[in-house]
Amino acid sequence: MDSRQSVHQTPTGHQFRVLYSSVQELPLLRTYRIEVDRINPDKSITNLVEYRQMPKPKTIKGSERQLNNMVNKIAEELNYYRVEFKRYTVSVVPSF
Repeated sequence: MDSRQSVHQTPTGHQFRVLYSSVQELPLLRTYRIEVDRINPDKSITNLVEYRQMPKPKTIKGSERQLNNMVNKIAEELNYYRVEFKRYTVSVVPSF
C-alpha cells in the first residue's frame, strides 16, 4: 500500500480503501461513540452502539460545538424514529 491509500475498517469489521492524490488530502477525523439503551416492546433493555466520524475541528470551541451538534442530532433522530430509550450517551473516541 502506498502513501496515497488509506484503509478504514467499519465497526462491523468490513474494510475499505480510500485513494488520495497527495498526502495533504489525508483527512483528520474525530470518531464519536453513540450508545443507546433502547426499551423493547417486552420492556427489556437492549444496548445499541454506533460509531460516526466527522472532520476534526481546529479549535477547542469547535470541538465543543461539534459534540453539542452531535448530541442534538442523535436526540432529533431518536425522536423522529420514535425510539423508546432509557438513556443515550455520545462520547469522543480517543485517537492514538
